[in-house]
Amino acid sequence: MSGQLLVRHLQAEGFILVEMKGEFDAPALSEATGQMVELIRETGCSQILMDHRQATPRLSVLEQYERPERAASLGVPKSARIALVHNGSREVYDFIETVAVNRGFVLKTFERVVPAKDWLKNGPGLSEPPS
Repeated sequence: MSGQLLVRHLQAEGFILVEMKGEFDAPALSEATGQMVELIRETGCSQILMDHRQATPRLSVLEQYERPERAASLGVPKSARIALVHNGSREVYDFIETVAVNRGFVLKTFERVVPAKDWLKNGPGLSEPPS
């Protein structure tokens, strides 16, 4: 990955922020996922804001399809509520959302941070069925 990764718990906001900048590939995404899982375990927080607005994904279609399985194998609980804010690469992110929801994750993509934060604050991870 030729980018930056920041994973931190924003206690006052009530979520874990996973911020990626620059280009990232499947191994970089797995690294971010591992750090996120550590914070979920340490804090008990299962509200996740993944900020990819300044990121450029370099994932094959197969890697996109396998992301939910890889996330589960790394320990991401299906009870987590994940808001993924992206930079407009709708084709990639819509596909990831569809596959994740079909695999039982509560994940929704957004193009702006405020609606993503509002959605996260809407309740616990499984308070609404995936759409």
